[in-house]
Amino acid sequence: MIADIEKGRINLVITKDLSRLGRNYIMCGQYTEIYFPERHVRYIALNDGVDTLNQTSSMDITPFKHILNDMYAKDISTKIKSTLHTKARRGEYLGALDPYGYLRHPDDKHKLIINEETAPVVRRMFEMCAAGIGANLRGRRYMKKRLFSLVLAFALCLGLTVPAFAAKVTALK
Repeated sequence: MIADIEKGRINLVITKDLSRLGRNYIMCGQYTEIYFPERHVRYIALNDGVDTLNQTSSMDITPFKHILNDMYAKDISTKIKSTLHTKARRGEYLGALDPYGYLRHPDDKHKLIINEETAPVVRRMFEMCAAGIGANLRGRRYMKKRLFSLVLAFALCLGLTVPAFAAKVTALK
């Protein structure tokens, strides 16, 4: 967008509210107070009543809204990190996808249970690994049996190094 403003292709920027322009109050102020006016770009923040074409009294509070948006973003980030750390300390699984060989517990999405359909494959991978068969050869053997595509076979065989396969789930380390 900035490149298009520089080339004169854009003369109007509209956002839902000031927080959508950015979270850094210094940069937001730079854009609304200096950059956009210097380039004759009109800026409208719909929900905040900001319109650089019509400099009204609502513009007087704009710098403070930028600061509040910046503070809010930092505060919410801290709260989210704190929540994730708390869940991790309780041993809850925080991953978006289940590791191969596991399923989410039907009553608690933060717990993993063994997927009995894929468990034999995972057990065989462990046996092959314990026998000294490398990931490359394990992947090729699984591909020959047509159990998996090449990419999935290698990912699964290399996946033995993933903590979830070693019966321990770690997060936020």
